[in-house]
Amino acid sequence: MIKLKDKNVLVTGGAGFVGSNLVDCLVREEPAKLLVVDNFFLGNEQNLAAARQIFPRLQLHRMDASN
Repeated sequence: MIKLKDKNVLVTGGAGFVGSNLVDCLVREEPAKLLVVDNFFLGNEQNLAAARQIFPRLQLHRMDASN
């Protein structure tokens, strides 16, 4: 398994169902930075509430990753 401790991680679509569950797993790996990009078409910021409690430095950007 790849170790993510002290790495920078970008998750596109991270506020959706699958993406937010991935983010929940990633915060336990203690990355240096965790950036979530989502256009919120299907995602919801509330899906990241648990991850933010564990990893308050989580950065969230509302944008379309295809742009």
